[in-house]
Amino acid sequence: MKILAILLTVLAAIISIGGLVEPEHRFRIVSKYYNFSAGFPDVPTVSTDINDEGLNKHLWTVKRNHGTWAEYFVVSATCYKEALDPTKELDSADSQPGAGSQNGIEVLQSERTQVRALETGRELPAFFRSTKDTATGSVIFHKLILDRYCLIDAGARADKNVGAASLFMQSVSILK
Repeated sequence: MKILAILLTVLAAIISIGGLVEPEHRFRIVSKYYNFSAGFPDVPTVSTDINDEGLNKHLWTVKRNHGTWAEYFVVSATCYKEALDPTKELDSADSQPGAGSQNGIEVLQSERTQVRALETGRELPAFFRSTKDTATGSVIFHKLILDRYCLIDAGARADKNVGAASLFMQSVSILK
């Protein structure tokens, strides 16, 4: 599983260094409130919702329809009144990793991990999963990051351009 992640990282680097595609981080958002940044391929649509505690939940989304295939890049962020429990939040994210296989979803990688803050080096609990729709070949990446009271949830779908989705997921970073 980790080999797939390494291969996707190398592929993304080769594509971006080789100039084979347009730069995929043309629009970087920085949220000091939610303490993260992400590099989007286009200007994201921003929307606001309310989480289950009545607090704001922000969503940044880029969707691209290429006719015969589609891709999306999304980050949502929200905070809660009490500190988030990594065991509760992240264990439930991976509670049934095999359930998707019955619906044509193959889990390529699924793991709890740590994300290091760019400025301070502080490590935060995180969860990463990549899946593949066996019918369409679409690869979907998903990353949850817990930052005390806040939850950053990022995802990307790549039907044909796994490199762009991989670059986007790598760009989702914690600031401090």
